Amino acid sequence: MRSSPHGVTTAVVCMQKNEPDMLDSWFRYYTRLVGIRNVLMLDNFSDDGDTLRILDSWSARGATVLYNRGPYAR
Repeated sequence: MRSSPHGVTTAVVCMQKNEPDMLDSWFRYYTRLVGIRNVLMLDNFSDDGDTLRILDSWSARGATVLYNRGPYAR
């Protein structure tokens, strides 16, 4: 986690599903703000190929991406 000069640690967490249009800009903004190691994206059963490619790309760069690929039991 990135610490401020005041000792405060900041991380960003987001959950998404099938959001290819917003993911790159979201990752760019928040990785500049808190650092790539302090970004956590939770994927909620995305089945869109573009979304999964973007998530894989950011994961390979060092962001934490947690995939929930099922099965979902009620």
